[in-house]
Amino acid sequence: MDDEPTQNENSLERLKLQLVEPDETYKDTFLSGEREIIEASGRKLEQGELEKVWRDVMFQQSLINIVTEKGTQPKQNEYWCINDGQYTGRIQLRQDEYTNLLVDERTRFMSGNVGYVVVPSYRRKGIASFMLKEIIQKAKEKGFKIVTIGCESDNFASIGVIEKAGGKYVDSFVDKSGTSNKYKIELE
Repeated sequence: MDDEPTQNENSLERLKLQLVEPDETYKDTFLSGEREIIEASGRKLEQGELEKVWRDVMFQQSLINIVTEKGTQPKQNEYWCINDGQYTGRIQLRQDEYTNLLVDERTRFMSGNVGYVVVPSYRRKGIASFMLKEIIQKAKEKGFKIVTIGCESDNFASIGVIEKAGGKYVDSFVDKSGTSNKYKIELE
């Protein structure tokens, strides 16, 4: 039946998800989650890489806090999805679809106002859907009329999340890692 909850909806009911700004409280679980993300990508973790990622994220958050305190909108906000104290993923909302403050191995450039990743052990549990729903609400509050999202053309799980959130295919583009699709979500 159409009214029956999906597996992801059942999973979400059991999870205690919240979207938070990066915070030192979650350092250990963040580092563990980022290690899992890097290792799942097949890339070898370099000496000191996780600590560098941590410093970069905390530096970026301190800049965002300064800009926000001065009454200006930051170019990018990052949020972490936390489940019962555990880091499960991250999502960014960018003011400009071509802005990404951390263009490095951790967050390679992909066009779009929104970018996200879920820790592999938390995938297929509705985390990405939850984060995208929450970030769409934040985008509405900030006055966005449309958000764009890019994802690799063979990432069928992410395509499903985007389309479930109302994403409409716009076009495809090629970057150094292959072909990606661009979607837009019109906000009401």
